[in-house]
Amino acid sequence: TDVKQTFWMRLIEDFGMTLDENESWAGSRVSWDGTTEGADVGADKHIASETRIGHLNGNGTPDVILIHGGTNDIGNNVTLGTFNTEDPSSYTTSQIASLPVATFADAYRTLLIRLQKAYPTSEIIALLPNYTNTYYTSEKADKYCEIIKTACDYFGVKWVDMRASGVTVFNLNTYLPDGTHYNVDGMD
Repeated sequence: TDVKQTFWMRLIEDFGMTLDENESWAGSRVSWDGTTEGADVGADKHIASETRIGHLNGNGTPDVILIHGGTNDIGNNVTLGTFNTEDPSSYTTSQIASLPVATFADAYRTLLIRLQKAYPTSEIIALLPNYTNTYYTSEKADKYCEIIKTACDYFGVKWVDMRASGVTVFNLNTYLPDGTHYNVDGMD
């Protein structure tokens, strides 16, 4: 009920940082199928969209960008895909604008390309989705997390594995009472 209870605001305060922009939305995905439009899904609403990425510079170039995306892609059975290792360093602005985002692998790659192009001096840190007991299986999460790790390693982006946060199958209900979202103790 209070932003000061979230792990990310605690992190910000513990390290003496200042929140610039919070572009997180409930229900949003990294990917977009190219046609569906709704409250949480659409051309300008997916995490890899140039619109959302452009919102991150409200107060200048961010020093650190935290990405915590993928949970809703996993839960909504977005096609996993395979990571494309083509070198994007010579892509033109129009090529970057038209990068694919329909599969999770393509969308995560596009997200990192667009972030690094827009904010070349920002440190980007990706948080891998945690396990849940209602939204998807652990095996399914592992497959999506491997794509995130592969993409991050390819682009030199640090990643933090939220699956190793101490939330286990034995205490999941204590920290994720709805099976998906952390409560105050889970955030702690």
